[in-house]
Amino acid sequence: MIRNLARWLAHSSKWFARKNIAQTNPQVLERGWYEISVREITDQTKLLLVTQESRQTHFSLGQPVSGVKKRKLKVTEKATLQLRGPGKIVSIALISSLAGRLLSTGRLFIQDNRTTQTNIRLAKRLLFGDGQIVNHTLNMIADAELDLFFKLKQLLKNLQRPKVKVAVLGFNKLNDAEAWHQLDYVLLSDEPVTLHAATEHSFNYYLDKLSQATRPAFVYSDHINSRGEVFAKPDLNLPFLYCADYVGPALFVSTSFLKQISIETIRDRLTLFHIFRRLASDRPYDIAHIPQLLLCSDGQVVNARTTAPLPWPLITQHTDDNGICKLTGDVPSPAPFVSIIIPSRDNTALLKRCIESILALTQYPEFEIIIVDNHSQTEEALRYFDSLHHSHITVLRYPHPFNYSAINNFAVHHARGDYIALLNDDIEVKTHNWLNDLMAWAAQENVGAVGAKLFYPDGRIQHAGLTIGMGHAAGHTHRFEDGETCGYLGRLCSTQQVKAVTAACLVVEKHKFNLVNGLDEREFAIAYNDVDLCLKLDKLGYQNILCVEAELIHYESVSRGSDLEPEKQQRYRRELKKLQRKWHTRGYTDPFFSPLLPPHSETVIAPTIELTAFSETPN
Repeated sequence: MIRNLARWLAHSSKWFARKNIAQTNPQVLERGWYEISVREITDQTKLLLVTQESRQTHFSLGQPVSGVKKRKLKVTEKATLQLRGPGKIVSIALISSLAGRLLSTGRLFIQDNRTTQTNIRLAKRLLFGDGQIVNHTLNMIADAELDLFFKLKQLLKNLQRPKVKVAVLGFNKLNDAEAWHQLDYVLLSDEPVTLHAATEHSFNYYLDKLSQATRPAFVYSDHINSRGEVFAKPDLNLPFLYCADYVGPALFVSTSFLKQISIETIRDRLTLFHIFRRLASDRPYDIAHIPQLLLCSDGQVVNARTTAPLPWPLITQHTDDNGICKLTGDVPSPAPFVSIIIPSRDNTALLKRCIESILALTQYPEFEIIIVDNHSQTEEALRYFDSLHHSHITVLRYPHPFNYSAINNFAVHHARGDYIALLNDDIEVKTHNWLNDLMAWAAQENVGAVGAKLFYPDGRIQHAGLTIGMGHAAGHTHRFEDGETCGYLGRLCSTQQVKAVTAACLVVEKHKFNLVNGLDEREFAIAYNDVDLCLKLDKLGYQNILCVEAELIHYESVSRGSDLEPEKQQRYRRELKKLQRKWHTRGYTDPFFSPLLPPHSETVIAPTIELTAFSETPN
């Protein structure tokens, strides 16, 4: 391919030399990149572009030159070029087509990183330029496209790196340095394990993508067992690691890392897991995940139980009656004041159940309930609001068209709490500690939004975190699954980091809520406002958390009906397109999900595949 590219460059240089446009002043230019050559300029000489709408753009030519001065211009719409001041236009060369062809060829080259040394030399000539045509063209590429150029340069650098060498090693051979000192990574396992034939190739590809000066100490991959069952894992998820050993029965360890520590501390898979988890807390950049099936093993995972301090204040670990590790929260001291905001309209029965469950079960000491009446009309609703004489409850009137984002922003403005709990009026509290557990996470400095585990009235899962990119938008992972099970990889029993949580029950510090300008009442009045809020927090570096210890019942959308009702379809599609455009959710792979899992199904069912691609470890 690169040989053909070199042949094309030779042809293009001739094409470039003759692609000059006949000169007149003024000259009509179509869209594209141009190189303008002007003779005998002064400091008063300028180029002027005038569009069909009479918009004018001036381009300076710099210092006076007696000879020929060249200036590159990007023309974004049809315009007239004029020369103002002394000088004469010698030539106008159209070069954008060449830039586009070079970029297209470069993209093809990026996709093929199995390049021979001969092709590397040819590609170097392309990128580092011993030909005038290349230099001219690269100067014309827009800033967005320069990223491609640097990727090509990085790829060439990666192609010349020594290849990573990987092999399986038993824990009993760690003391024998001769067994691993010539390797880059060893796959440590207590159980028999085989590697995929393409393991070393995948290592090289993914480690090159990391663009780190040093290779990570630990690498884990997805794996398969002898029955063909796939274990598709998320990227590093620290809270999840303290609930379950989701990384699997074997870990790739850098031999350079092994040389830095005492080998005697690694006795078996359990001690290795504790070292891995401690490093994940202290140096998360030293952990990498390769989302490919690189190994086959029937080994068992270890218990995530630890007696060491957890990396979060207020969070403690305990094991329930079924041996499952749970993360529970202590109430901060002093307890921050929480404002629970509940919008409602003519929905007395559900709202009453919601309020009564909060007052009866909530053990958190400092909170208020703000009910936002969105223009209720029924006598039953109005009588209920008038009857609410409770020191914890305030009723605000919002007599405007329904806009979920605007209603909640309005209430936040009136809230006395340092923390905000957004709650639907079709929610019913199930546990005493629901707000304690949510607040223990929301009070963490690096945490943004915290969501709860929500159930349908029949016990099935309604919400256990939102996966971005599911259905090209955002989906409820494990929706409709049995709430008594732990789900895929134990997710339904594990508190974990997620990209987003539903605002049906969402706790966030008011300062952080205001920092991202709250809910977007213009673009996401009804749907996806919670997703947008969480992604704005995520963009600022805050972690969004699903707290499975907080359990509530959600009578989903009873109060306002379904978004799929015919009259609401148009609004829903409009807000969906806005989400896709703003957050690029179409085709997005959520790092806390997996590209190996079905991207359009909220029910998580891992595929089963053949084992023919697996072989003994390559050496």
